Amino acid sequence: MMGERQAAEDLVQEVFLKAWRAAGSHRPGRGSVRTWILSIVRHRGVDLLRSRASRRRTQDKVEAPAVKVQPSEAFSETWRNSHRNQVREALKALPSEKLKILEQVSTSLVDYLWTSASALFRLDGIEGN
Repeated sequence: MMGERQAAEDLVQEVFLKAWRAAGSHRPGRGSVRTWILSIVRHRGVDLLRSRASRRRTQDKVEAPAVKVQPSEAFSETWRNSHRNQVREALKALPSEKLKILEQVSTSLVDYLWTSASALFRLDGIEGN
């Protein structure tokens, strides 16, 4: 079931990708790497909430009472495992210096991300599990 945890994990993944792709844009004179990454977290989190709210409003307008087809649990599990395996393979291919940077960044961000995601979802009216 897609709850607060899944949304927070999605946010973490998007932030890591954004930080990885935009690493050259960090300007040390404007702040620490941590501050830079936390600003990415905040902006991306707000963007996701706004996008979700917009989609929900549009869907409510368009959606007629219809039978909704959900993917089977087996399909969902296969999909998650596939993505998990792709991430693992990508991490294995990284040079050790880059892997160490990712480990340092992830360690410092996990607590902040959980706290931020929880606060953002409370603002959006989404209850956690």
